[in-house]
Amino acid sequence: GKRGFAAAAAAAAKPGKPLTAEDVANKTKSLLREYLSVGDRKEADLCVKEIRDAPKGSDVKDLSGVVTAAVDEMFAAQTDKESAKLLDVLLGFIKDGLITPAEATDALQTFTAAIGDIALDVPKAPQLLGQLFGA
Repeated sequence: GKRGFAAAAAAAAKPGKPLTAEDVANKTKSLLREYLSVGDRKEADLCVKEIRDAPKGSDVKDLSGVVTAAVDEMFAAQTDKESAKLLDVLLGFIKDGLITPAEATDALQTFTAAIGDIALDVPKAPQLLGQLFGA
């Protein structure tokens, strides 16, 4: 059940072990996949709060990695419905202050810099990024 997922996520965090950038990306992707299958926004918010509160390694300066991983997931989504849901939850994180606008902008600049290349693989990328920037 849901409790099992939260417990597994908590166990994976291993208190005291600082999160690496890869940990942040993996945790973000797993919480978003869980969100797509269960649709529990509170649980997703909780997971982002846990990432924010966890000790972080020197390669994690803020939560821009959460945004980067979320955008990766959005681009990788199998359907427009999935990418729309992911866009929605990411905008929710920003709106609710779980992710700062600065962290979002920081992450999005990485994508906009390479948008030509990304759009070759993900034709809807410019449109999705536009919706994020417009928010």
